[in-house]
Amino acid sequence: MIGFLKGALLDCPNLRVIKFGCCEPLVLNNKHPFYGCTWNEVIEPYHTLSTVIVVPEGCEEPYRNTPGWKEFKIIQSHMPDGSEINMDEIDVRLNQLESELQKAQQVVDRIKEEMDALRKTKESQSSK
Repeated sequence: MIGFLKGALLDCPNLRVIKFGCCEPLVLNNKHPFYGCTWNEVIEPYHTLSTVIVVPEGCEEPYRNTPGWKEFKIIQSHMPDGSEINMDEIDVRLNQLESELQKAQQVVDRIKEEMDALRKTKESQSSK
């Protein structure tokens, strides 16, 4: 069974807040009959730096002690105002990801060029 959460928050660089209504943190693993996915199939590593986790008052500690959720820097019981969300960290991470993407595209382009050259060589050898 593919979990309904799989991929839910991937590629979401603008994710600022995740709000929960219960004190018991969701535990993600492949064995769960309903969620059926792992942490890395739902959350991007950069989310832990600046996304605010909002939980019911008095429930911060369970989240701070649960695998996955404890990686988040900001776990609190109130909704943040704009000043509590660190846009600088988000912008830095976005710039890092854009740079990584450009480098990866350059590698892909180089590989395509090499493959094209090899195909041409193969075709010219086959026609002899």
